[in-house]
Amino acid sequence: PAGPRPQASPRPTAPGSRRWTAAAYLAEVVRRIRDSPGLLDAYARRLKRGPIAVRLHLAFGLARDGRVTKARVRENRTGDPRLGRRIATAIGRIRFPPARRRLTGRYHVDLVLRPAPGDGGRPAPAVAASARRPPPVLARTP
Repeated sequence: PAGPRPQASPRPTAPGSRRWTAAAYLAEVVRRIRDSPGLLDAYARRLKRGPIAVRLHLAFGLARDGRVTKARVRENRTGDPRLGRRIATAIGRIRFPPARRRLTGRYHVDLVLRPAPGDGGRPAPAVAASARRPPPVLARTP
């Protein structure tokens, strides 16, 4: 007998790996949105005019190569539509990791931005984001 078979290594889920679990990829989507310089810049620019809390619901498509398609604000509770458009544009510029087909498609993001004390007395945004994929639509049978 040849002895015990070597066990296969677990599927990689870390950033930079080519195979993602759905949960790890969703967490990476949230992290990249939360840390997006464009999003933070748009909000910091708006904070110069006065404090504002932002609650947005955004939807966007994600292609296999990691490009964002059709980033749109679905709900904007800020009273500042221009800020919503700037944030949607910033999300549209984020590059996500390439993904297998089952991880591509539409994503929905709930985004909350609020003023928080920053260095030097300048306001810095505190960001909370959550993302989800809508459930697949099942075809009806006659």
